[in-house]
Amino acid sequence: MNFTFDLKSKYDSKNLFASAEVPEIRSMSLASAHNPFFPLIRSVDPNSSGLTDVDKSQLIGVSVSAVHLIDQNRNLVTLRPDERVYLGRLDSINAQEGKASFRLNRGGIMDTVTLKVQ
Repeated sequence: MNFTFDLKSKYDSKNLFASAEVPEIRSMSLASAHNPFFPLIRSVDPNSSGLTDVDKSQLIGVSVSAVHLIDQNRNLVTLRPDERVYLGRLDSINAQEGKASFRLNRGGIMDTVTLKVQ
């Protein structure tokens, strides 16, 4: 029995599916070295350094050059642009709108989280 199908891959580090020649899948010769289904999301290290966890923090104040948060441990934390937080950094501050954006790497998936003063 033969099957024919079109395969579109969102992750193909070796560019295997860009040509008309399809790799021999049934031989499993590419299973470990060229796995197009390798997970995009990998394990994330725990917050052993005690960095501010943006997902568990509340933005309470914004100035042009810094933001003030209550972190996951209920401590007041002051951050400036490009300072480290758990999984990323403070990316930008918008003092007029009372917002701060953080760029996070969630195990291979890049994410932007924006907090606003309540």
